Amino acid sequence: MRYHPAMWLIYALGAAILWGVNYAVSGRLLERGLSPFTLFLLDLVFGIVTIGGYILVTGKSRNIPSEVRGLGSNWPMLLVVMVCATAAGLLSFVAIGLKMPPSPHSSKSPTPFLSPRLHGSSSARCS
Repeated sequence: MRYHPAMWLIYALGAAILWGVNYAVSGRLLERGLSPFTLFLLDLVFGIVTIGGYILVTGKSRNIPSEVRGLGSNWPMLLVVMVCATAAGLLSFVAIGLKMPPSPHSSKSPTPFLSPRLHGSSSARCS
């Protein structure tokens, strides 16, 4: 990638816009009964297919091992990034799901493992 002083801003704005669209559309899907885990899994599968396909088609897959080896003793930082990105993506969908009122289209909670009933509370879920 060639350096261009203003490109970081264009990419940052693009990411912010796409994150907002993702948030809004994810909310609609979760309202209709799709679980955060299913949505996250499908999101990951789509990412693997699209980015993996791009990397294979462009021949960039040959660079992956040397790039990772090039990290040297800093490779644990790669693990931190991967864990944080994965957790943040899942937590984002879970948070959106918990914000949603119960769906009229589905009798199941969008996040059953976080349902108040599973934590011993008999009170109704807050929205």
